[in-house]
Amino acid sequence: MALRGKGVISLKKWLPAAVWASVTCALFSWAYFRYHHEPRYFYTRQILGQWLCVSRGTAAVLHLCMACVVVPVSRFLHLAVARAALPQRLPKISALFLVHMRKMHVTFAFTLVVASVVHTISHVVNAFNFSLHYNYEYPEVNWGKAGQGAPSLVFTSAVGLSGIGMMVIITLMAYTSLEKVRNPHYNYFWFSHHLAWPFLALYLIHPLSKVIKEISNIEEHKPCLQYVVRANDSFQQPCEVPPAFKAPESDAWKWLFIPLMLMCFDLILRLSSQFKETTVSSVAALPGLALEIFMHCSSFSCSPGQYVLLQVPSVSALEWHPFTIVKCPSDKDRKFSVIVKARGDWTRKCVKQMVNQFILSDTNNMINKEIRLLISGPFASPMEQVQRGKYSVCIGGGVGITPFMSHLRYLLEADCNQVEQLKFIWVCPDASQILWFAWTLSSLHDKFWENNKPDVFNFSIYVTNPSSCQYLEGVLEAKYPIVAQRVHSGRPKWDALFFDIKCEFSTKDVVNIFGCGSKSMLQQLGYQSKMISTSRNRYVLVREAYS
Repeated sequence: MALRGKGVISLKKWLPAAVWASVTCALFSWAYFRYHHEPRYFYTRQILGQWLCVSRGTAAVLHLCMACVVVPVSRFLHLAVARAALPQRLPKISALFLVHMRKMHVTFAFTLVVASVVHTISHVVNAFNFSLHYNYEYPEVNWGKAGQGAPSLVFTSAVGLSGIGMMVIITLMAYTSLEKVRNPHYNYFWFSHHLAWPFLALYLIHPLSKVIKEISNIEEHKPCLQYVVRANDSFQQPCEVPPAFKAPESDAWKWLFIPLMLMCFDLILRLSSQFKETTVSSVAALPGLALEIFMHCSSFSCSPGQYVLLQVPSVSALEWHPFTIVKCPSDKDRKFSVIVKARGDWTRKCVKQMVNQFILSDTNNMINKEIRLLISGPFASPMEQVQRGKYSVCIGGGVGITPFMSHLRYLLEADCNQVEQLKFIWVCPDASQILWFAWTLSSLHDKFWENNKPDVFNFSIYVTNPSSCQYLEGVLEAKYPIVAQRVHSGRPKWDALFFDIKCEFSTKDVVNIFGCGSKSMLQQLGYQSKMISTSRNRYVLVREAYS
């Protein structure tokens, strides 16, 4: 039974990739055989051979990738789908839509890189074939002049220079997208991806050079198709009507129409209405080189689980970084907050500046004028669905706990009937981070007990670095004894943990398991959720990964 469940998980995991691979292979094959068999490309095939078909097949795949790769990263499209269309009818599908958009973008981008490399290689070979197999009988079918070398064709033509420019941009994008580069140097990733605009411009210019020629009078001129020969070979019998040539019309703009409209609409909306200047109310220093920044903006409102883009102009006037909202504004308190942990170059500068201005100085009035913050958002997230289900299990790894904390802080001010049963699990790498939210956990626990609902909210914390627990044992036991009792050393044993979850929720029809953390943790959660699910007691995983 376990093997069968594991097979089902693997099938569902790889099915979207298999469908996408099938579509791209079918499109490549269609374009390849079109240029291989159609008579109108006979003379071009004489010069280029099979590499003509390879270049056109990869061009078709590139068009499809360009039409798709931009769509998943339109934040306002996410917000529109999550808020307007799906949540009222199908909230789980809304969450899954937001989860898989990121995977789809990565899949489209990977295919784009592979197709670009193959397309570039095929055109380099084509340049040499144009130089070596010049057609003296019909000079207009050639690219360049007789005797012109391949390097000259590539480096002195618009199609060659635009192709080189696009490959440089796509190489920078792919390299800075690697986790080992993106995590410590997020600004490189941010800048390289904003080269998408010049990339799109080059993509539209690239096919306008009219390198590939086709026979325009194919009805009058019938080439001898029984021989596929090079320019230095001879035909059995020439056709009586000489051929006329023209370049095929470029259809690149048709593929880019939808993504360009989405990008422009996304940019216009963000520039016109979504940039808000905020006032920093206070800053709280947290263990582990982290800060909780409390801000105030009268026109800002959000829901628990959402995130914003934050810009600190004094650190960088161009960079925007995503942060989950830890505390949402309410009617009583309009302040909201995010947690910034010093991990990369931008966050280190931000934390250093906040510490110098707010913690090491007493002139707060002057500080508020000096530090200017801009926010864009809020934006939709799969973690918004936590309070929309009756029964929920929230599992966070490290800083992946922040989306759930916004829900817990919201419950502190909301009615106790907001949820029927909520289980909270935190896999924490360092015990010092428990102090980030120890007061929230303890206060929420006391609230439900005071309202005679002790079974509604339950939580447990697992510290993966046991040596750090000794440092905090006295602090937690003195200030937060309820939290100290629920701290466990070592990683959770997922089999036993999910067995306990199944026993606790065995009488429920559907239980939502929300996971936010590393990819490896989310894979384990997905596997365990499938293992304990039955037809009458289903466990649905809603995930959000961070790098």
